[in-house]
Amino acid sequence: MQISQIMQQYNEQWQRCSALYKQWAESMGITYHELLTLISLAGTEVCTPKVVSEQWTLPKQTVHSVLCSFIKKGWIDMAGLESDGRGKRILLTEQGGAALRRIIGALDRRERAVLRRLGEENALKLVELTARFNSCFAEEDNGEN
Repeated sequence: MQISQIMQQYNEQWQRCSALYKQWAESMGITYHELLTLISLAGTEVCTPKVVSEQWTLPKQTVHSVLCSFIKKGWIDMAGLESDGRGKRILLTEQGGAALRRIIGALDRRERAVLRRLGEENALKLVELTARFNSCFAEEDNGEN
């Protein structure tokens, strides 16, 4: 098999994975970008719009739109950061915390079930090979920079 065919297959699987997460998010009544933001909120002690933007390489305007949606739903409040007068911290409301626990809990259960089906050895290989691909991609320089 040619390298171009392998890359095409890899890209197809990457796109399929993203599409599956998008479809799942929509089944939970949220958008894909809202799901990514909830994942950031669940995994970060002090979460800011900048943290979300950098974690997922999302444009600041996209994150702003998600946060406006969350404010309208009553899921979050914004507060100034003590360490930086310009920055804002995302604070979950009681309703937002409940939504986060419901959605992220369901995602966690689904991902755990998938990894159990793959088996520990294959799951570890998946992580290892993805990390290696990312490392090689970051290190590769064909003079295109």
